[in-house]
Amino acid sequence: MRRPSAVLFDLDGTLVDSYPEISATLQRAVVECGLPSIAPPPRSIIGPPLDTLLPALLPGTEASALARVRVAFVRRYDTSDYTLTRAFPGAHEVLAWLASHGVRAFVATAKRDLPTRRMLAALALDPFEGIACVDTLAGAARSKSDLVRDLMRDHALEPGSTWMVGDTASDLRAAHDHGVTAVAAAYGYGAPETLAAEHPHATISSLLGFLELVSGATANVG
Repeated sequence: MRRPSAVLFDLDGTLVDSYPEISATLQRAVVECGLPSIAPPPRSIIGPPLDTLLPALLPGTEASALARVRVAFVRRYDTSDYTLTRAFPGAHEVLAWLASHGVRAFVATAKRDLPTRRMLAALALDPFEGIACVDTLAGAARSKSDLVRDLMRDHALEPGSTWMVGDTASDLRAAHDHGVTAVAAAYGYGAPETLAAEHPHATISSLLGFLELVSGATANVG
């Protein structure tokens, strides 16, 4: 593999372990809205946008009740100090290495813009040249492929020298959609078999493994 000139990172399950925060906030929001308490959801449910997550987590719940839970979740999550969320080991080292070697770093996430930026600031995860979130632009929510497309267009990224790192099949498909090198984060929330089915160019078991991969790549491109 050739060293990239830019790397796009998914957020939840790739740069940060947000499961404890999301799980606790969901459980509190459900009870706050007068619904029966729920058990902690499986880690594999983390990743899709909130409007997809809630119906899957609360099947059979009326739309009006789901809307109330959404409001309660957003209010709690957007004002959190994110003490239950942690950067995966190696996250800061990876970003520091990329910055010191002139590799541009970006985030493409199905999370909303406000909590994304507040979380990154709280965890001191920076710098990123660009952040694309599900609600960055007005209108319909965008897919991960849309996010990758927009980052590549807006920042003039070359497919042949760009890597995408993510822990779900949608991350890897987005990379393939745009001719980007797909790196599967096997330590995240996606099932190993779903990642393998997308034929990533490389698979890492940790962010420190990613650091080994990118620092050992042959030469800078672009």
